[in-house]
Amino acid sequence: RWMTQHETLTRLNLQAHHNVAAMSDEFVKESFISFDKIDLLVHELLSIEIWKEKVFPHFPDSLLEGSVASTNIYLALFHESLLINLVEV
Repeated sequence: RWMTQHETLTRLNLQAHHNVAAMSDEFVKESFISFDKIDLLVHELLSIEIWKEKVFPHFPDSLLEGSVASTNIYLALFHESLLINLVEV
């Protein structure tokens, strides 16, 4: 479920940037506002921020080197940048 949501947000982010670059209708941004989803994006951003501050520092370095855990951490951090980018558009 999380990966599906991440893929959908990635597509929406690309479309939002395309709309801005093409100076066309910004329907992605308008949809987030109309369907009251900005709060959800901010909630996810805050959740990731808290995770980075409270949980991430407790991961041992040995776990972070070349493992599935490092891939999952990368995805979480990439998701954060995706959300920031989407909110900025």
